[in-house]
Amino acid sequence: MTKGLVAEAIAKVDGKIIFQGTIRAEKYRNLDGFSFGSVTIDGSEGTLRLEYKNEILAAFMDNMMIAHVPDLIGVVDVTGMPLQNTRYE
Repeated sequence: MTKGLVAEAIAKVDGKIIFQGTIRAEKYRNLDGFSFGSVTIDGSEGTLRLEYKNEILAAFMDNMMIAHVPDLIGVVDVTGMPLQNTRYE
């Protein structure tokens, strides 16, 4: 998938890109069949932290919540391919 296709998909669902950056850290654990964790992403606009329990539940920019469920929050790599929780690199 290319960046152009990602932009096209985002436009079709009236979505938006909330942050771009490089993954700095990830905390992850399995407990009672659930995947819990957080990922920290550094970018030119600050720092983004994603908190998840099987799916991304909330996004915090510089510790201020900027998105949360029921919004669908996803992460894509530089090629436009989606990243799964627990598979951040």
